[in-house]
Amino acid sequence: MEHSSRGNELHRYWNSLVRPACEALGAKTIVEIGAAAGLHTELVLAFCEESGARLEIIDPVPVGKANELAPLLAKHATIHETTSHEALPGISGDVFLVDGDHNWFTVYHDLRLIEQRARECGGRMPLIFGHDVGWPYGRRDLYYAPERVPEEHRQPFARRGMVMGSSELALEGGFNYRHENALHEGGPKNGVLTAFEDFVKESEVDWRFTTMPIFHGLAILYHEPSLPEGSLEKLEALFELSPAARRMLEDVEEERMILVCELVETYRRLGGRPGKRTAKLVRILKRVLGTYPG
Repeated sequence: MEHSSRGNELHRYWNSLVRPACEALGAKTIVEIGAAAGLHTELVLAFCEESGARLEIIDPVPVGKANELAPLLAKHATIHETTSHEALPGISGDVFLVDGDHNWFTVYHDLRLIEQRARECGGRMPLIFGHDVGWPYGRRDLYYAPERVPEEHRQPFARRGMVMGSSELALEGGFNYRHENALHEGGPKNGVLTAFEDFVKESEVDWRFTTMPIFHGLAILYHEPSLPEGSLEKLEALFELSPAARRMLEDVEEERMILVCELVETYRRLGGRPGKRTAKLVRILKRVLGTYPG
């Protein structure tokens, strides 16, 4: 289930992680949950053009850059304009890119549906990437469409922004202040990282699980017995971090987000809309966030 926010940073992992992993697996079908502004979709389509792979796109909102990408979409992609919970029971793939609604209920059930479909198709598990397991949505739900999440699985929420280091939402401003965010950070069934951890813990499949703590955090799931011969070593070389390297990336991401939050707040105080006074700031934030701030 997802409702695209028209901007994300999943594309930032493509050259260093996602594309090499697709090549190592010889991926024939890639499934993208949440196409957003189309930045990542464009990269995947170029790969499909080169490799002959197919792309399955799940997003109830029209794909960003759809007109520009129309020839490649027609040639290599199938677009499912519905929620992931409706589409996934009929879709199988080699690589899944999970970047739809950033809340526990949606992500947890996306993962269960992916695993269930893999069992139905012979038991070979896919490689799964999941975005936004870092701050702010690793431990806090976001609801693009609150009505799609059953009340018993919804955290109390409000359209208010977030502040790093604070569990409570900001009274004014804050990061993503235009979205419906859970009132508090942490606790059971709250956030994308929590959904991945709960899924791995409860699954009967022996998943290998790691994260890349940069650009809002990337979750990585794979099942060794399901991998093509010779691919395990390649994936380990891509995904494994030393403790020192992990800590360094965590520190870089923290500093990056402190700066981003300061820029977002400056933008808001200047009026919160594109204009002469904010044009340069908007360009910087679009470069950093992939969309307009707020």
